[in-house]
Amino acid sequence: MEVVVRSTGLQLSPCTDVTAFFVVLHLGVVIPLIDHHKLSFHQLGLVMQSTHPLEIPEIISCVASYVRKHNLKACALVSKTWYQAFNPFIWHDITWNRGRRRLPVAIHRHTQLVKTLKAKHNLKETKELLDLIFPNLASLDLTYALADDMKKWVLGHSSVTRLSLHASGLNPVFWNTLLGFRHLKDLTVWHLDLGRKDVDTFWQLCTHLERLKLSYAKMTHAGNNTLSMAFPSIKDLELSNCDDEVKVFLMLMQRCPSLTSLRIEGMNNLKFISSFSELVAAETWPHLHSLTLK
Repeated sequence: MEVVVRSTGLQLSPCTDVTAFFVVLHLGVVIPLIDHHKLSFHQLGLVMQSTHPLEIPEIISCVASYVRKHNLKACALVSKTWYQAFNPFIWHDITWNRGRRRLPVAIHRHTQLVKTLKAKHNLKETKELLDLIFPNLASLDLTYALADDMKKWVLGHSSVTRLSLHASGLNPVFWNTLLGFRHLKDLTVWHLDLGRKDVDTFWQLCTHLERLKLSYAKMTHAGNNTLSMAFPSIKDLELSNCDDEVKVFLMLMQRCPSLTSLRIEGMNNLKFISSFSELVAAETWPHLHSLTLK
């Protein structure tokens, strides 16, 4: 059976489980709606007769996920219902460019909505940021050396699953604390320069990562416990301009048996190239489907 709401152009397609059904707009977009299991298809049809599809919060939220960011604010001004649906998407992704020195005034009321934070300049001048905690932050991208107060601020966001940072000046305490970030799956580090005290901690951190990118990294010592470590969860590995100590990075690649994507850039050491070719010939990565060498 098929229920068609002619007054709105809304069509309900039946499914075997009444806990979920599909709303098909006249534009041809299929959107799943959940939590309507208490209503029969007949009751749903009666409800929809007096409701425009674009006044249904579930539909508006699905539409909002496809709207470009610069249009979200205009959409949020249409009505109260639209504001409630579009407003979370306005705050999902916050980016600071070099020309922006202050936080958006309203961010203090929407910290729980921020999921991605990117800073493309030093935020030391933005002191008010240090007083904010984003409880649902999933991605943090900081492209500059961190002052001590910013290090503490970063470590206060253990919810992140993706972290990108400049490693200059990071001490053993920072890396040890980062071990407690159990949700962290994606790590990008620029200018990593680890001493003997930090190496083992860093490799331990990498054991539960799924993606690792190192750029301009220096590791003159492999670590005391590295020989017993493996990185079975890492599927995506990128090494850029890490040409100082090739043995360490060859060891890293060799201990990532689940790699599906490997990207190597700016590593032109002949010894590295020879050893890497041997690893490829030995089929070290049976699941590898993307290999980029530059």
